[in-house]
Amino acid sequence: MNAPQAWEQHFRERERVWCSYDALAAAVSVCALVIAALRVDGALALWETLMHTALVGLAVALMVRRSMDGYSTWRNLAVVLLRLGFSSSTIIRRHALRVLSDQPRDVSSLAALLYFPAALLRVMVGDHTALLAFLGFAWPVGTVSNALVQAACVALMCRQNGMLCATPFLRGASAAIRDPGGRGYFALAMHKAQAHAGVPLLRLAARTTEAQICHAYILAMQVALGFVTPVVYWICCDARAAVRHAETQHIDPDDRLYQLHRFLCRWCPGQTAVHLMVATCGLIVALASMSLLVLGGNE
Repeated sequence: MNAPQAWEQHFRERERVWCSYDALAAAVSVCALVIAALRVDGALALWETLMHTALVGLAVALMVRRSMDGYSTWRNLAVVLLRLGFSSSTIIRRHALRVLSDQPRDVSSLAALLYFPAALLRVMVGDHTALLAFLGFAWPVGTVSNALVQAACVALMCRQNGMLCATPFLRGASAAIRDPGGRGYFALAMHKAQAHAGVPLLRLAARTTEAQICHAYILAMQVALGFVTPVVYWICCDARAAVRHAETQHIDPDDRLYQLHRFLCRWCPGQTAVHLMVATCGLIVALASMSLLVLGGNE
């Protein structure tokens, strides 16, 4: 078997692996679409209903036709349309506003330790980070096209960040810290400490407005967890699989694709390191969320 045939076999095997998860991904997609449609406030416009119905139909088609002949020929196009449709859906955006429509609870008491994980989950769902991560992990396409599609999804989603930061939940989470009692006490202590400690980061936090904190926080979550993590994950998985396949098929080491995948493997972390990277991103999000809840900013 020559190199082009060997690589063609690898690409077919890669698509087969992707397709093996499509039924579960499609089922989760349908559930997310139905829940979003049921929880939005107000009546739906006709075009919103038609677009949402088309997304549900596309997800069902991916789930039903997965085992049929010729599925892989149109699967990637359908997945791109589904991901972009999720990212541009007004019903998904209205549902996000509904999720963040109430005030956060008091975060100064011991009960905040129990409330914080639920608040973090609500923020990740409300600012589309969870949805972006799901689309990136569950619906992969080609390596380069996957990065481009995910970048387009992030760009479409982040257009709503201003509206999200105006919701009661995020405005309350990044509330002004002037009240020495109640929720803002810890944040007030932090601001007093930075006045004497001279820590640049704390000085920056003191000068930053609530809206700036919120925008930076949401965008960082969307980029770190919604773009970088799934894109790097699939690049590394594909590079490792390609190198293993090339070694098995005894492809010439001077082959350009083989050299490219070996180069990517050198820069990709191992499986344990990938898991640590995901866990680190989660920890960063958790710390950022806690900072958003207690540091606040100026009006």
